[in-house]
Amino acid sequence: MNREYRLYLSPTQKLLLVLPLLAFVVGMGLVFVPGSLSGEIPLPATILFLGILAYAAYYFLSMPHRIEVDEAGRVTFVSLFGSVRVNASQIRVIRPKATQLGFLVVEHARGKTNLLPQFDDFHLFLTDLRARNPRVELRGC
Repeated sequence: MNREYRLYLSPTQKLLLVLPLLAFVVGMGLVFVPGSLSGEIPLPATILFLGILAYAAYYFLSMPHRIEVDEAGRVTFVSLFGSVRVNASQIRVIRPKATQLGFLVVEHARGKTNLLPQFDDFHLFLTDLRARNPRVELRGC
């Protein structure tokens, strides 16, 4: 049986994530772009700001919002920027991310996947993963 685990964000959490971020981006854009065009803000500072903004957007939009597990034991981490599919046996460890509180990192044969541990029935995913891959190391979850 295929299982699907969805990231849970309440409507309030979505508003608290999206509105301040949008306000920050628009506000900083209104400061940096005209300032850069008029010469008040150096162009390298604007490019640096836009680069950091692009990296942050990519980082958060590449985090999975859905985890799918099929009957064959393939685990798919689905994000807005694509999917990563690995066999359950290829997942080596799930642990807290050392540099960011509240995030987990999944180390697998294809690299690493960062995720928020707020998936509905996440404990069932971990139980199913452990059943399919007894060697997986689960830390802090």
